[in-house]
Amino acid sequence: MDQSLSSLIINIIVIAVVIIVTIFLYLSLHRILFRMLSRRVAKPLISALELFGAIFLVSIVLGVIGILAGYHEIFVSIFTVFVIGIIIFLIGSRHAIEEYVSGLFTPGIYDLKIGDYIEIDGFRGHIVAIEPTSIIIRDPHRDLVYIPYTKLLHSSFKKFRVEEGHELIIPVIIPMKTSINLKTLRDYILRSAEELGIENVRLGIETTGESNIKIVIRGIIRDPRREEDIRYMLLDKIYSMILQQL
Repeated sequence: MDQSLSSLIINIIVIAVVIIVTIFLYLSLHRILFRMLSRRVAKPLISALELFGAIFLVSIVLGVIGILAGYHEIFVSIFTVFVIGIIIFLIGSRHAIEEYVSGLFTPGIYDLKIGDYIEIDGFRGHIVAIEPTSIIIRDPHRDLVYIPYTKLLHSSFKKFRVEEGHELIIPVIIPMKTSINLKTLRDYILRSAEELGIENVRLGIETTGESNIKIVIRGIIRDPRREEDIRYMLLDKIYSMILQQL
């Protein structure tokens, strides 16, 4: 009888220790790990992780009680149910988890910052936000476009900063039948480009043929959103002058 009583007391002490350790682990996870993740992970995912953590710790307590009571099947059953639940959760949220994990290091790898201008898969615009699962760019139509981090990892994209400038390349076809002087045209293009805000303007003859000459205008603009406007305005100026000489 005394042996049974002492065994019962030992079991109670073991269960109490397991419960105390379990509560301590949960509070530690909540204060350290979950608080750290909350800076990068959305609240719904944090709540799901807290729930699974609580279920896992409770399963440990129940499993220990089952082992002490001689019912090993209880521990196996509880642990199996927990593992199945984790697998179902991971399968259902695998894409979101993939984006979250990618978001932890992708901005740092590519040195992406708010204000950078990128072009990827036909989308282009300034980065206006860096979210846990994607970056958000504002395109030329003022629409917000969400770019997942896995898209950045698996696709080629161009990036440049406003302070570094964006290279503008404009080809111009000049008909040979015009009487315009090429030096005069060159000076006019340089002057017009500078008026439109193009910096470091350079001209080069790319090809010459029997009927036309192709020249290429290169320069730097600070705001890539104005690229199309500047391109059309400069071409309009150039061809207006050329048409006057025909």
